[in-house]
Amino acid sequence: MDISCSGCSQPSHYCLSVSAWMLCGLVVHSIVITAFLCQHGYILLWVFTA
Repeated sequence: MDISCSGCSQPSHYCLSVSAWMLCGLVVHSIVITAFLCQHGYILLWVFTA
């Protein structure tokens, strides 16, 4: 975390909040992708088994 914020002119708490927001965004993004794949996986299974 220090490496990515070493060139930061803002205070370190700003860098920490930015990385926290990025982490939250990645988690939400992966949850959305997983839900999307699950929905379409069920549809594909239903199409192939029907």
